[in-house]
Amino acid sequence: MYLKKHLNFIGDRNKSEFSCHIPGSLDSDMIVELDDFDRVWSFLEIISKDDNENDLIEWKDRYQVKPEELEEIENFLIDNDLVYTNEQRYDEENPRRLNFLNNIIGGPNRYTIEQLIDSKQILIIGLGTVGTAVLRLLLGMGFKRFILIDGDRVEKKNLMHQFYFDKRDIGRKKVEVIIEKIKELSNEVSINIYDEYINTFQDLKPIIKEYRIDCIFCAFDNYSLELLSQLEEYTSKNKIPTYISGYNVGKTVAKKLDKEVVNESKPLLNENIKTIFSNSGVGFLGDLAAILMFRLWMEELVGILNHHTKKLEIDFFSLSNITEKNIKINEILNYDNIYDNALVNKEIKENIIMPRILNYYLEYIKFGDPKIFEIIKKYNDQFKLELFENEELEQQRYMNQLSQFKITYQDKEYNIMEFSKLILTVSDIPTEIIDAYLHQQVKLFPQAIEIIKHKKEKYYSDYQIIWNEKSNFIRLMKKCMLEFSKIHLNYTIDYNEYKLIQNKGEIEDIDIVLNSLKKIDTKVIGYDLSGYIDYCKSHNYLHVGPTIKNTLCLYNPRYNSVNISIPFSYSWDNAISIAHEIGQGYFYSFISSREKHKLGALVNKTFAFINEFLFEFTILETGINRKAIVDSIVYKLQNVIVRLFSLDLYEQRILNLDEITLENIVEGRNQLITESFPNFKIMNDKFSRYNLVINLDMLFEKRDVCLYPEALVYGFYIAKEVYSTDDAFSRFTSWLRKKPIEDITISNLLSQVFGVTLNTEFYEIIIGEIIDYAKILKNISSECSTV
Repeated sequence: MYLKKHLNFIGDRNKSEFSCHIPGSLDSDMIVELDDFDRVWSFLEIISKDDNENDLIEWKDRYQVKPEELEEIENFLIDNDLVYTNEQRYDEENPRRLNFLNNIIGGPNRYTIEQLIDSKQILIIGLGTVGTAVLRLLLGMGFKRFILIDGDRVEKKNLMHQFYFDKRDIGRKKVEVIIEKIKELSNEVSINIYDEYINTFQDLKPIIKEYRIDCIFCAFDNYSLELLSQLEEYTSKNKIPTYISGYNVGKTVAKKLDKEVVNESKPLLNENIKTIFSNSGVGFLGDLAAILMFRLWMEELVGILNHHTKKLEIDFFSLSNITEKNIKINEILNYDNIYDNALVNKEIKENIIMPRILNYYLEYIKFGDPKIFEIIKKYNDQFKLELFENEELEQQRYMNQLSQFKITYQDKEYNIMEFSKLILTVSDIPTEIIDAYLHQQVKLFPQAIEIIKHKKEKYYSDYQIIWNEKSNFIRLMKKCMLEFSKIHLNYTIDYNEYKLIQNKGEIEDIDIVLNSLKKIDTKVIGYDLSGYIDYCKSHNYLHVGPTIKNTLCLYNPRYNSVNISIPFSYSWDNAISIAHEIGQGYFYSFISSREKHKLGALVNKTFAFINEFLFEFTILETGINRKAIVDSIVYKLQNVIVRLFSLDLYEQRILNLDEITLENIVEGRNQLITESFPNFKIMNDKFSRYNLVINLDMLFEKRDVCLYPEALVYGFYIAKEVYSTDDAFSRFTSWLRKKPIEDITISNLLSQVFGVTLNTEFYEIIIGEIIDYAKILKNISSECSTV
C-alpha cells in the first residue's frame, strides 16, 4: 500500500482533519475528520515512503494499534481510492507525469495509465513549429512509439521557434537530427522516420498501411483539399483519431479532423482563392496548438475528459476579454461553437451545459436579475434542454397577468404580488386599499379555478395515494397544530396579525450569526460546523448579504460543490434561516457520492432542520437576547406547524371538492378553519380568504405533501438525539459516508442509526416532545416578559 501523494494531502491538527483531492475527479476535494489526528497522519506519512516496514512496526507499538483498527484505516483509504495497492514499484523515469494523470484517472494501480500510453503509436506529419512542439509534449507525457514524416532541412529561421535544433544542425535533415537528439535523452523511445514531403494522400498511404497507428497529428503546411479529404475518409473508416491545427494572427485553433472540417476548408483551398502571406507563427503558438490537439486526443484516452469536443481555440491577443473578476470562457475556449446544437448528447448536457446553467441559476436566485434568466432561456432554446415544463410556461404567463393588476399605496404603485408581500410588513394599511386588493384577487379567481382543475386532473390519483399513506401523520400533526396554537396564539387566529418579524437591528453583522452557529461544535461531539463554514467562505460557496433576494442551497454535481445563498436581515429569525440552509450543505459534505442531487426532498429538508434545531438548542443555553431568540424560534415553528401545514390541509380540501368553484373553495376553507381551531376566536379572515390566486405552488406545483412538517419532526428527533447522546453524531455521519445514495432515506436512517421504526407510536412520542418544546419556549418567553 502506497499513499497517492499527488492528491496533495493537507493536515490540520487544530481541526483534527485532513483534506485532499478526490481521485478520478477534475476539481473536487474531500475533507476527512479524524478521531486521533496524530495517529492517522503519522500513518499517512509512513505509507507515503518506500521501505516503510520498520516505521510501520514502530507506529503500531507507539499508538497501540490493534489489527482491526489498522484494517479499518486501510479499508477507508482503499474505499476512497487514496492509496495504490499494487505491490510492485518501479524505478520511475517520469514520476510527475504519472502523478499528473493519476489525479484524474484514479484506481489502485499506479501504472494503469502507463500501460495505456506504452501501447500507443503516433504519427506526426510535419516537424516544424507545431510538429516539434507536439513531439516534445508527447515525450514528456511518456509516449514512446512514433512515426515522423518531414522532407525539410534545418534552416536558420527554425532555430528560435522549433525544438531540437541548434546552429550545428543547419542544413541537416530534420528527421535525422530529431532521432539523434531523442536517442541522447532515452533509449526506450522507438522512432521510425521518413524524409519525405507529403503532397497527396498517395504519398502518405503506404506509410499509414505499414503500421498500426493510434493517432495522427497533422502539423504540415500547404495541404490540398484532396489530401485532406482522402485522409479524413481513410482515418474515419479505420477509426484513427486525427487532429489538425493552425494559427492566424494571435488565434490558435485545433480541430478533430472530420467531414465538417473538410467542408469548412473547401472555400479556403479553392484554386481560385489566392493568398499573399508570411508566417507569423512564433514558437509558443506552436506550443498552444500542440496542447489543444493533445487535449482533444485526451478525450479518446480518458473517459472523464470526454465531452465529445470537436474544436478548441485560444486567442492570445484577446486579453481584453479577461477581467479581474471573470474570465469569459466562451471567448477563449469556444465551447458554444463546438457542438452541433441539435445533437448534444446526455453527457455533454450533464457535464458542460447544465453545470453552467446551475451557476447562472444561482446568480438569478441570489439577485433576481431578469437578464440572467434570459441567458438561461437562451441555453434552453439553443441546446433543446426542455428546462421549462408546460406548467412552468403557464405559470410564467399567469405571473405576467398578475403583474397587470395594480394597487396604489402612499403614491406608489404595486402589482398584486408585490402588495401581498407588503401586507406582511405593514400594519396600518387603510381598509379601502385592502378591499381594493381583495377585489383584484376575486377578479383573478376564475382563471385560478381553471388552473386548479387542470392540476386535479393531472395529479389527483397520486395525491390520494400519498394522503392515504400519511393519514396517521396528518391526524397527529393536526393535534400538534392545535396544541401549538393554544400555547402560543392564545385561542385566537387573527389573519391581520400574522406578520413577518420586524426585529432588524438585533444582530450587527453576519459574523455574529456565523460565530453563534459555530458554537454547536462545543455542544455536539465531533461536530465541525466551524470548519465547514470557513471552507465555504474561503471557496466562495457561501453567500450571505442584504442584497441577496432569495434563499437557496444548490448542489452542482459536475463540480461536486454546494452553493448556499441567503439574504441577511440583521435578525434572529434570519439567523435561524441561515442555520437551516447551511445545515443541508453541511450534511451533504459527509456523503461521498457525486449524485447528491438524487437525494429526496424529505432527506434534504431533514438535514436542514437538524442543524436548525441544534442551533436553537445551543443559543437558548447562552442566555443572550433570550426574548428575541424565543420569539424568532416560535415564529419559525409557527410557520411550519401552522401556516405550511394548513396549506397542506387546504390543498387536500380543495382537490377533494366534487365541484371546484369560488363558493365551494371559500366554504371549504371556512370549514377547515373551524375544524382545525375549535373554540378559537377567528378574526380578519378576509385578509387571506382569496390568497389562493397568488399562491403559485398551490396552483401549479405537485407539492410534496407535508414535506416541511415531516422534515421538522424528523429533524427535531435527530437533533435531540445528537445533542444529548455522545456517539449519536458519529454514528449518523459514519452511516452517511458508507451508504450509496439510493439507500439514504429517512426510514433507513432512523432504523439503522437510531433503532426506531416509523409508525404511529413514533409520531405520537416525537410530536408530544415538540409540544413540550413549545411549552418550554412559552415559559421562557413569559419569564423574559416579567423581568
